[in-house]
Amino acid sequence: MIGDKVWTVYGTSLRFGVITDEKIDDGWKFYNIDWVSDGAFEASDRWKWKMRREEYKAKEWYRTDEVTPFDVKTTIQALDKLDLK
Repeated sequence: MIGDKVWTVYGTSLRFGVITDEKIDDGWKFYNIDWVSDGAFEASDRWKWKMRREEYKAKEWYRTDEVTPFDVKTTIQALDKLDLK
């Protein structure tokens, strides 16, 4: 749903973002996501474009099973507990 916070894995990093748009295509729901603090992915994306040029198209839509919604406050509370161990 638009406005929901989501995460996905890229390599060994977590990517966090906010859903900004959604669409249905071939029976699947897809989301456009505004990613935050996404330096590793953006650097990789620039490198891919540099190497492939016309052959490379940046991914704009993520299928619903490629991202996981989460609650920011609950996640921060759980991470804070890890810091105490």
